[in-house]
Amino acid sequence: MDKYLSTCERLLDASKVDQEVWVAYILPKLPEKARTVYNRLPADRANVYPQLKRSLLDSYAISPFVYRQNFFGWKKRVACSYTEYLGEIEEHLDMWLHCVVPNGQEPNWRELLLRYRLDQQFPEEVAMHLADKNIVTAAESADRADEYLVQRKIYARTT
Repeated sequence: MDKYLSTCERLLDASKVDQEVWVAYILPKLPEKARTVYNRLPADRANVYPQLKRSLLDSYAISPFVYRQNFFGWKKRVACSYTEYLGEIEEHLDMWLHCVVPNGQEPNWRELLLRYRLDQQFPEEVAMHLADKNIVTAAESADRADEYLVQRKIYARTT
């Protein structure tokens, strides 16, 4: 969904289409799930492109975790040149950073890499628990994971 919206944005911007009417251009080509998201939005928000985009991305569960996985796990296809591959991983990196770094700020690479390595060690259950939290630092992520596991042990003993 993100790539589709980005492509539409580039085309509409290059065609000098006013952003106020972008939804009218994009909506007819959206899949049924996306049109359902549109229909569930209040009328005053449904035709505001940035709000629709955020709702669409949220409904497709596109998160920094997914973008980070794509960046680190993306494999070069046989028919793909190294230049094309670099462009693909740059795109995944940009999408990941867009989610975790406020606009105009430099990324804190130390925190990002520590979080990545830490997240690799979490069991899937813990990773899923932490995925929807707004965690900023590796230390906070470790603390929340430890708290979650302690709570699970306490719950297991009481049942």
